Amino acid sequence: RHGDIAGKIVNDQLARTFTRLESGKIQPPKSTAAVPSFSGPVTEEYPKKFKQAFIIQGYLAANSADADYPALKVINSILGGGMNSRLWRYLRDELGLAYSVGTFYPTRQDTSRFVVYIGLAENRVPEALEKIQSEINRFKTDGIDEQELAENITYLRGNYLLDHATTKRRSWYLGWWEIIGKGFEYDKKYPADLARVSAAEIKRIANKYF
Repeated sequence: RHGDIAGKIVNDQLARTFTRLESGKIQPPKSTAAVPSFSGPVTEEYPKKFKQAFIIQGYLAANSADADYPALKVINSILGGGMNSRLWRYLRDELGLAYSVGTFYPTRQDTSRFVVYIGLAENRVPEALEKIQSEINRFKTDGIDEQELAENITYLRGNYLLDHATTKRRSWYLGWWEIIGKGFEYDKKYPADLARVSAAEIKRIANKYF
């Protein structure tokens, strides 16, 4: 029965399961402040028998140990984190280029990547490539105002806290932060790190990685 298990039963089961495991030490990840550079863009095409085309455009990005990590999470929200993001509003709502559009920036111990993706009609691929780049260039040049920044930080922090509504999800986050080397304590620190991201930092980091 859920929620009606004596503590001694749980402790005995844990002891039987884990006492034979050898002690180990998780090595904290090293910062990737010096993200590997590249000489220029590389393009690969994969023809398929689909009526819809897909563009996936990626950039090397910082790992979870890097000081840039929280700001890149905020940038991900601003550019492609949902239907109110810049790329969604511009490429889909304004230009009608995309069926779907967004970005993702996965948390990684090693070098991560920042990825823009878009699903669209094949004949509009050249136009979309141009418009994606123009929007990223505009973001690098103009940056972000304080209101848009605050809205995205609030959105990220709110979703993060809402996802802690169950014991299962809280346990998942504690284990996740521990496994990637940041320590389970980072579960409480992460929202505070997001809140400290500034508009100046957003602009600097966008120019660094894009």
